[in-house]
Amino acid sequence: MDALYKAEKPGEALSKTILVVEDDELMGQFITQALQDEVSYRTLIATDAFRALSIVRNIKPSLFLLDYLLPKMNGIELYDQLHSAAGLEDVPTIFISAVPPIKQLKKRRIYYMEKPFELDEFLRKIKELLAEE
Repeated sequence: MDALYKAEKPGEALSKTILVVEDDELMGQFITQALQDEVSYRTLIATDAFRALSIVRNIKPSLFLLDYLLPKMNGIELYDQLHSAAGLEDVPTIFISAVPPIKQLKKRRIYYMEKPFELDEFLRKIKELLAEE
């Protein structure tokens, strides 16, 4: 089930939006909770690529967090569609996958982390990418 979570620290306004595309509900909840605990970004979750494409029709995320093994369309195909859409070409992306397509990720110069990943490194990279925006 897709969900919208507001990741916000008390007293801080939401400044940026992260779109998490993850079909594993527990992993999606883990990522959302980590972002809620550590950063003040709004977090949207889509459980498949088609829902993600629907979300970006109305909202321009500041960052994409994409799983590779998604139902019906893999994360690379989704990445290509997202980054070919007007206004989304420069949105930074982090792939999170147990089986990342390393050759394709390197070809596209996409940062990736293998599951399970180190939470501190994950959060550091998100902050780094969003600071560059």
